[in-house]
Order: sequence, then C-alpha cells, then structure tokens
Amino acid sequence: MSDRSEGPGWWLASDGKWYPPESRAQAATGQQIVPADSPFDIWKMVVTKKYAQFDGRARRAEFWWFGLVNFGFIVALGIVTSILGSISDAFTGIGVVVYLAYVIGMIVPSIAVIFRRLHDTDKSGAMLFLLLLPFIGSIILFVFYVIDGDRAANRYGPSPKYQA
Repeated sequence: MSDRSEGPGWWLASDGKWYPPESRAQAATGQQIVPADSPFDIWKMVVTKKYAQFDGRARRAEFWWFGLVNFGFIVALGIVTSILGSISDAFTGIGVVVYLAYVIGMIVPSIAVIFRRLHDTDKSGAMLFLLLLPFIGSIILFVFYVIDGDRAANRYGPSPKYQA
C-alpha cells in the first residue's frame, strides 16, 4: 500500500480505491471501510439525491466540496459564455441562458445544504436570515460553517461523521 500524494496518510487498498488515514485502523481490524468520495461525487449527491432535502445534517466536507465544485461550474460556464460571445451575439444568448438556468437550478440545493450544515452544528436553518445583517451576519454564518458538527445525535438526527 502506498501513500496518496494529495495528502499525508491516504492509502490505496487492494480494491484500487483511496481511503482516508482514519480508516487504516478499521481495515487492520477487518471492519468494513467506506472509500472517500470525490468532490464531484459529493456535488452529484447533493444535486440528485438531496436536491431539496432540508432536514438532516451535512458534514463540513459535503458543504465545502459542494460549494467549491458549484463555484467551479459557475466560473467555467462564465468563461464558455464569454468565449461564445466573442464568436457571435447569437452564441452569447445561448451561453447566458445556459448560465442562468444552471445558477437558478442550484438555488434550492445550495440553500438545502446550508440548512443541513447549520443542523449539523445544532442550529436552525432560519439562522440563514443572519445574512440580512450586513457583514456581521456573514461572519457569524462562516463560523457556523467551519466549526465541527455535534459528535452525538442532536434534534436534527445522528451525526453523519461520528457514527457508532
């Protein structure tokens, strides 16, 4: 088994999949281990399986990887729209329509993953209204996004990270 070059401790199992460092002890004792999902797999899960799921909890990894991949798609669509616009005005219209369709389509899963992330820290999704407070509301929410979720089950369900 070799270490993964993207991060210390990651290892390649005999099934050809990469596993995080904390799973090495599980493998040594014969317990079943779950491979780490790629960022795109997390984005796909949020968009397809949890599109409008406002209940439950979301780990930090789910929240941040979804946001990063979503941001990447928005930037890529913006670049493609810009390139198409330099070719023809008709292509600009098509690019803008696709871009807006994507952005509008991502509103619901984005709000849903924010709600689930707040639930993981035992906060109500209504805390999203803190965004109405200029500057300070964003800082407070950012702190909620980066802190670790509750280890034990809370009123929104069991911990997705610390499962028994």
